[in-house]
Amino acid sequence: MVIEKSSAEQSTYRRILSQLDFAVECTTHLVASELDDYDLILCDTGTMTVDPWPFPSTDCLVAIIAPDDCTMRNHLETLHIRFIERPLDLASLHAVVSGK
Repeated sequence: MVIEKSSAEQSTYRRILSQLDFAVECTTHLVASELDDYDLILCDTGTMTVDPWPFPSTDCLVAIIAPDDCTMRNHLETLHIRFIERPLDLASLHAVVSGK
């Protein structure tokens, strides 16, 4: 798990992820070839890099933790990628996973 955030935010993320019953990864480097290993990947666009670009469509649910003005949002929303607004909490994460 790679999360480049404050220790308080890091512990919040870990607590939330520990309550999930499906494969999940947190990353700041989104690599398309690794998506098959997970059901859900959480990305933070504050420091995120994407490989390759443009990003291909995927069956893995990628949830981007991002503000509304994320520069990649328009492109990523055309793929199987959803957005979660900050702050991340378990309710918003379950809403994304369930498609609400």
